[in-house]
Amino acid sequence: MMSVTHAVISATATSLILQSADPVVLGVAILSSQLPDIDTTESTIGSMFYPIASWIEARFPHRSITHSLLATAAIALLTWLSWLILTYPVKVAIAIPLGYFISCFADTFTKQGVQLFYPEPVWCVCGSNPRRRLKTGGRGEYWVMAVSVLVLLISLHFNASGGIVQTATTSLGLKDPGIMKTYNQNAANHRIWAEVEGYQKSDRAPVSGRFLVVGEDSGFILTDGTKVHHVGKSLITSSLKLEVGKPVTVTTQQLTFDDEEVNTKLKTVRGEAYLSGSVDVDMPEAMPQVDTAPGEILTISGSKVTLNYCPVPQAMQALENQWAIGTLEVKVYE
Repeated sequence: MMSVTHAVISATATSLILQSADPVVLGVAILSSQLPDIDTTESTIGSMFYPIASWIEARFPHRSITHSLLATAAIALLTWLSWLILTYPVKVAIAIPLGYFISCFADTFTKQGVQLFYPEPVWCVCGSNPRRRLKTGGRGEYWVMAVSVLVLLISLHFNASGGIVQTATTSLGLKDPGIMKTYNQNAANHRIWAEVEGYQKSDRAPVSGRFLVVGEDSGFILTDGTKVHHVGKSLITSSLKLEVGKPVTVTTQQLTFDDEEVNTKLKTVRGEAYLSGSVDVDMPEAMPQVDTAPGEILTISGSKVTLNYCPVPQAMQALENQWAIGTLEVKVYE
């Protein structure tokens, strides 16, 4: 096969298997897909590393030792050792031997095949009809490359939205029944924590860590006390695990302000509490400047202050000496 075909097939397979659209992951898979052809000076990588390719070419047949499971295992071992020392992302570590193996396996569909079980001198060829096998640079190979590019684009689209499973879950409103059962059974009298890996839908910024689950509305609502994330809406997750915390009393109440000083009422709230809702304040110009990016716990628009599961201490600091009109919902953990 041509080097570009190996690159496309390996990138496609890696994207599908690892559910990744990360250019670094796909890039190393593409680079490793070229390595098996270092056994000939006529290949792209062979011409780049001519002394090495020439040495291998003089001692081993083309598509023998470098296209074998033995070579794949050696690449996997070296990658594992380097990963232990350098601790780079695990998907990158998997993509290196995966891209290498996919490249070797793809050549079994060519007329010559490969010695996949080297040092056993057995040529592995997929397809009993020689006429149906691929010829390097032939029309069949171009069709394989075109289909692979199409599948790669589809895979990148789904993976950029959190993966095929996550996309289907988000689109259809499906939830893991085990996770939902855990939440429904414990949310009324326990803190529920979520271990999350994912990214923000708005700017693709990574999100990782442990968050308190403060609600559920077609997806869990998470907070770390400084930002709020809505799973399936503002947050796309690749991994989400729930942990049931210590027993608490969870209550919800409302605070209504009728041109009253905000902090006077907020001081009456006991326990760990989070505020949601909007109030109109009398002196918005006296409030500290706040970030208005998506997910912020407190935003200001004119005289209206909107709270989104904002902890009471942060709200009191921002609303000091403010008089307000409106209603806030308070979720209290005691």
